[in-house]
Amino acid sequence: TNFNISLVSKPIRCVKISNKGKLLAVAHDMGIYGCVSLYDIETGDYIGDYTNNMHSTASNTERDYTNNMHSTASNTESLVGYAHAKSCMSLDFNSNDEYLLSSGLDGKFIVWETITREKAASNKLSCNDIENSEKIVSVDEVTLENLSTPGILDCKYISKNIRGGLGGGKNEAIVVVSLDRGVRWYREAGGI
Repeated sequence: TNFNISLVSKPIRCVKISNKGKLLAVAHDMGIYGCVSLYDIETGDYIGDYTNNMHSTASNTERDYTNNMHSTASNTESLVGYAHAKSCMSLDFNSNDEYLLSSGLDGKFIVWETITREKAASNKLSCNDIENSEKIVSVDEVTLENLSTPGILDCKYISKNIRGGLGGGKNEAIVVVSLDRGVRWYREAGGI
């Protein structure tokens, strides 16, 4: 089936097809903000956008992703109508397509419930959450921008049983690559 996606905003930053091949997630810009839209691959129909609710904060019922070294989860207010406060650069579905992971130059990764498009969990990076901070870049060498909250270039789910160690076979994990040259691994808390 061929279909065209017509978006008012440009550019498209990333596309991801669900593992079962039924859904297409598209990360695109709306001005400086990062948006994520969902489409039905079979029909080409637009399903909806993943957006933060006005003045919402992380709730106690959200799943928590904890960095292996330090927890950096934050409860900050969200922006209306957009998934990320800056461009969304990467998307990934978990193994059973229950969740969609998005990450952006705002330094956040967000776990969304795929069908309801509700935020399930989020985390904001900090340049202080890396043990070996001598190798972390705190200022972008080209733009001279402060990287105290480094943008995320890529994010991926890691399937169960891929990583070793305690709890490696019980739950999925997340890895993100950021502008400060950091690679951060997260696991779902409570699954071990």
